[in-house]
Amino acid sequence: MKAKQYKILTDTSASGLQVKVQPMLEIGWELKGGHSVVEKHHQCQYAGMQHKQTVIRSEYSQTLVKYEK
Repeated sequence: MKAKQYKILTDTSASGLQVKVQPMLEIGWELKGGHSVVEKHHQCQYAGMQHKQTVIRSEYSQTLVKYEK
């Protein structure tokens, strides 16, 4: 089978990605490989010399393909 269309869906949370992927599966798209998670932003916050918190923002992605029939 030859892939007719190809999409990469992204979201800032796993549950948000699932909300985007599920309807695509229901209309004939298929998953291509596993999902990926990358760290888009990493920031350490300090008060003087004392570390207070680390802010990490992630991006979740899933590749989908739709094959010719």
